[in-house]
Amino acid sequence: MSKAFLKDDLPNEPFIVPPLADLPPGTPNRVTPRGLKLLEEKRAALEAEIERWRAEHAESDPAVPVPAVLYERLNEVQKRIAEAEVAPPPAAPTDVVQFGATVVVEGIGGEFAGERWRFTIVGVDEAAEFWEDDLVAFTAPIAQAVLGRKRGDEVWFSIEGRKQHLRIVGVAYGSDDGS
Repeated sequence: MSKAFLKDDLPNEPFIVPPLADLPPGTPNRVTPRGLKLLEEKRAALEAEIERWRAEHAESDPAVPVPAVLYERLNEVQKRIAEAEVAPPPAAPTDVVQFGATVVVEGIGGEFAGERWRFTIVGVDEAAEFWEDDLVAFTAPIAQAVLGRKRGDEVWFSIEGRKQHLRIVGVAYGSDDGS
């Protein structure tokens, strides 16, 4: 058997390059200005990793190819950037929940009565990358429930098979926190 096909010749270094967040088919890739910047930074990091790989293996074994997963992720990120629709904040102050809004909701009745949550509605990649920062994708059930609604409106949405009843108590854009 040709040595070119032996598994032992493959690099032993593990490669973990997480995939991009799912974007439902036909859904526009809406992003905040920050979300677009993060995608551009991800592209630059992948390009740098590809160059690092080439440089690292150029002397020892130039025949070792750059892992395909790096090119796949780079292509995915480039496609997301090309398809990005930057959604600027609304021009005038508004109580209507739109993409980019920071929303404060309060549970009405049931196990979450009186509890408040604050989150900002962003693109799928920004939310997936930084979920710990209270960023919620515009495709998420809670975002879908509040988009287009106003302060004071009550909404229902399901999470883990349980219906939740919420009231929108704050809507803000920019540096305002919605409360």
